[in-house]
Order: sequence, then structure tokens, then C-alpha cells
Amino acid sequence: MQKRVIILLFTQFICWIAAAQPTHLLHKTDAERDNELYDFILELTQKEDFDEYSRKMYELEEWARDNGDEKLAIYFDKSRMVHHDFRMTKSGLKHYEQLAKKAINKNMPGIASQIYTYLGEKYEGTNIYARRFEYLLKAYELYKDLDPTEYPARIGQQRHLAGTYYSYGKYKEAKYYLLDLKKACPDIQNKAMGAGALNTLALIYLNEGHYDSARSILHNIYEHESERKKYSLMAMVAGNIGDSYNRQGSTDSAIYWLLKEAQIVENNIPGKLKKNLASSSIALAKIYYSKGDYSKAAKFIEKAFGHVQKMRAPNYRILEDLYSMHARILAAQGKTQLAYNYMDSSARMKDSVRKRYNTGQVVQAEQRIDSVRHELQLSELEYARKTSEIIRNAAIGIIVLMSVIIILIINRRRLKAHQQREKASLELNNAKKQLTQYTRNLQDKNKQLEQFSTEIEKLRDEQNEVSVNDTILQLQQSTILTDEEWEEFRVMFEKVHSGFIHRLKEKYPEITPAETRYLVLTKLNLDNKEMANILGIGTNAVRNSKFRLRKKFDLPDDSAFDDMVKSI
Repeated sequence: MQKRVIILLFTQFICWIAAAQPTHLLHKTDAERDNELYDFILELTQKEDFDEYSRKMYELEEWARDNGDEKLAIYFDKSRMVHHDFRMTKSGLKHYEQLAKKAINKNMPGIASQIYTYLGEKYEGTNIYARRFEYLLKAYELYKDLDPTEYPARIGQQRHLAGTYYSYGKYKEAKYYLLDLKKACPDIQNKAMGAGALNTLALIYLNEGHYDSARSILHNIYEHESERKKYSLMAMVAGNIGDSYNRQGSTDSAIYWLLKEAQIVENNIPGKLKKNLASSSIALAKIYYSKGDYSKAAKFIEKAFGHVQKMRAPNYRILEDLYSMHARILAAQGKTQLAYNYMDSSARMKDSVRKRYNTGQVVQAEQRIDSVRHELQLSELEYARKTSEIIRNAAIGIIVLMSVIIILIINRRRLKAHQQREKASLELNNAKKQLTQYTRNLQDKNKQLEQFSTEIEKLRDEQNEVSVNDTILQLQQSTILTDEEWEEFRVMFEKVHSGFIHRLKEKYPEITPAETRYLVLTKLNLDNKEMANILGIGTNAVRNSKFRLRKKFDLPDDSAFDDMVKSI
């Protein structure tokens, strides 16, 4: 009993382990498992601390590899970087760079590009901008030719690259990557993260002064996301629409949309979008300051400070703008010394922004990407060489296999043909023996007929009428080649002289059955007397038959007649 309980518990444990593994993700395309895999990883990052999460990713990596899905195994390996507590070390950086190269060598450009994108994101918030752009551009070189329909992750990756350029004020480059993405994915708004990419494109149009184009995109996004109840994007877009009106001097419309942003956040996602709300509060403070309503301006600056204090990391551009606006309001309120202090703080933030967003490092990264492209081209060439070698070896193997199969088929056909020839030869020999025996029997009957004929003449001389009648009866019973016998004889004849009768009738279609029988016996080289006895006619009748056939066939003599029979 105890043994059965242990076995049952063990079985349940095994089933629990099997159920805990995401078997639904095995051996799927990127498009088939993109959202499910993202949600699965996101859920684990929220449930587990980093050590437990890392252990789980290692187990899943081994599990996927044991199930023959190397692509999923690499995905789980690189997913350790997704956890918010992950800290990149030198050894970790080396591991993931090697993992990316491994994915490239296995012709998995999508996975390799995701590794580079994650590596680039790990440099966000640091001063090593060149490395960040280097990794993001490496990723782009890998995914730029992938169809977003088959590789949906490209949308988020390319949007991130464009957004990074945008944050450095390089709008031309950001616009290029967004339009490239839009070209590759015409229905981008209906894709995950697609609306976010279009929102960034609208912001670029705002900075270029194309307000109508920007608002057209923003209003489309707002309506689309309202139907889907995506409040974060709705709020961001509302703030951007307000910003577009503010830049054109339409302050009332700007106030409406900027307040709408705050209302959407407060009613649906409180505590979110602190950076966006801080920027919008500063914008509202500027509007009311320009209207001379310093009290309301101060109120929104106070709100902006509240949002900034809740941000996880300082944003120097927002702080520069916030300190500057606050200094102007303080000065208008007569608080001169305090205003000077905030102006100094604003100047320091401006200097931090200049250092942080050093476009020179971006240029360095772009210059280094040429060598990266060369490395990738070499990898592609190496993969092509290996693929070509595999194809060549496979072709050789197929040729060898086909050659063996062809040889076996030829040998089998030869053997079959040989067996058929032997069988045909054996059948022909048997037929010849049967025909010879049959002919010999006919000849024996000829002798019997001659004997009967002699006896008849002798009995006639002796005037013994009864004996004559008996002998005549025996003679009649000895007549050969009845219809049944002829058919039996014809079958044996055809085995030896295959197709003779058919060819005869083709050449001389008007020939009669009696003439056919005569020619068949001629083919057997029987003389007139033997044929006469076999056919039950006199020798004169045989000679007459031969004469008529010569005339019918227009043959000059017996020799020509015999040659004709032999030729058929």
C-alpha cells in the first residue's frame, strides 16, 4: 500500500512539473508565440526575485534545448536581462555578446538583434552613449530585412531605436527609422507598440513645425486607443495634442488637452506617466504665466514638482525647464533671491543635459557601425558558405543515393527481363515440343488412314461388304481437325509462331478460314499428302487450294508461294 502511494505521489509530481513548463511555446514561429512569450516572461519578472527568476530561466533554457527548440532556449537565456534587478557585469556582457554571435551563426537574426537591443537598453541612463547606440544599430542591421508580420518584435525594437535618436534631438535620423518601419508595416497602428511608434513620428513633425500632420496622426491614435481603452497612450497623445496647440499659440485648446491628459491618468491609471504629467504641468504654468495669472502658474509648477519627486530617476531636461519656469514665476512675485537660486539650478541642469546628450558620442557609434556591418556581412558569408557546403553534401548524397537506386532498378529490370526471357524460352520450347508431338500424331494418323485405305481396296477385291463398311466407319472416326481440335492446334501453333495468323489476316484480309488452315499447315512444312489427310480432302484438292492461293496472292510459282509463307 505504501509503495502504491509513493508511486502515485511521484507520478503527480512529474505531471505537475510537465504542466509547469510552457509547452505551448515549443517549436512556434516568432509571430505565433510573440505575445504569449512576452506575457509569460513579464509575469515571471513580477512574481520572482532576480535569483529565483534567473534560476527559472536557466531551467527553461535547458528544458527547451532538451525538447529540440534551440531558438527558444536562446530566448530564455537572454531573458535574464529583462528582469529590472539585472546588473550587467563584464563576464555577463561577454556571455551575451557570444550568445548573439551564436544566434547569428545559427541563422537566428531576430534573437541576436533582441540581445543587442537589450544590451543597448542596459546603457540607458549612463554616460556611455556610444555603446548604447552601437548595440542598437547592431540590432537594426540584423532585423531591418525581417518582415514585421513574421517577426513582430521588430516594431518595438525599431521604435526604441528611433526614440533614442529623438531623445538626443536627432530628429532626421529618428524620422528615417520610423518611416522605414512604417513602409515595412503599413498597418502599423494595429500592431503592438505600433501606435507608440506613430506617436514619436508625430512629435518629430511637431519639432519640424508640421503641426497639421502631427495632429492628424495624434487624433487617429487617440480615437484608435480610446476604442481599445489603452489609457496610457491616450493620456500621452492628449498631452502631445495640447503641446501642438500650445506651440501654435492656441492656448485655450492647449489647456483643454493638457488638462485632459491629467484627467485620463487620474481617473484610470493614477500614479502613472509622472514624466509626461510633469512636462504638461510645466506647459500649463507657462501658458498661465503668459496670461499674467501667476497664481495658477505657481499652482501648476507645484504640481510639476510633485510629479518630479515621484520619478524613479531624474530627467535633466524636465528639471532645467521646471527650475527656469519656477525662477520666472518667483521673480514675477518679487522673490528675487530665490529666483536667482533656481536660475542657477536650471543652468546646472542645462549643463548636465549637454553632457548627457553629447551628440558626438552618437556620431562615434554611427561611425563604428560600419565595422559592425562588415562583421555581420562576414557572418552572413560564413553562414552562406556553411549552408552551401551542407547543400552540396546533401546533393552529393542524394546523387549517390539516386545512383544506387537507379542501379538497383536497372539490375532488377535486367533480372526480371532475364527471367521473362527464360520463361518465354521455356514456354516456346514446350510449345514446340507440343506442336511437334501434335504434328507427329497427325502423321501417325496419316499412316493409319493409308492403312485403312489399303484395307478398303483389299476388301473390295474380296467382295466383303460388311468389313468394308466397318473400315470406312473407322476411317471417318479418324478424321482430324474438327473445330475443337483446330482451336487447340491453333493455340499451340501461336505459341511457336506468335502472331502468324494475325499478320496473315492483316496482309490478306480476304482470306477464308479454310485457306488459313492450309497456310498454317504449310508453315509447318507438311507435304500435300499429309495436309490432305489432316484436312480430310484429297491431294488434288490440296494442289488446287495451293494453285488458287498463288493466283489470289499473284505469286508466279510454288517457290514464291513458300517464300511468302516463310516471310509472314
